[in-house]
Amino acid sequence: MRILLIVILSFTMFGCATKCVPKIEIKYVDVPVYIQPDPPPVVNKPALPVDQLENSDTNESIAKAYVSSVELLKIYSRQLEEALRPYRNDSNRND
Repeated sequence: MRILLIVILSFTMFGCATKCVPKIEIKYVDVPVYIQPDPPPVVNKPALPVDQLENSDTNESIAKAYVSSVELLKIYSRQLEEALRPYRNDSNRND
């Protein structure tokens, strides 16, 4: 029994005595870097004819003011979409 114990202990000491040299491997990894984009262009909000209505205006002038306000807001919306289009394309490319 003592001989078996000595043999087992000598094997464990032999395992600790050997030097394990780790294999070093260098890998280069591309890391995306955040770049702050240019700010979007400023699109000025139009002055709406609805904002200039008075209580004394006729129904016809009120209707015309609303129609022209809606048309101005459509144009404004298109301008905003165009201003943001480059940023939308950039965000789709990064996904």
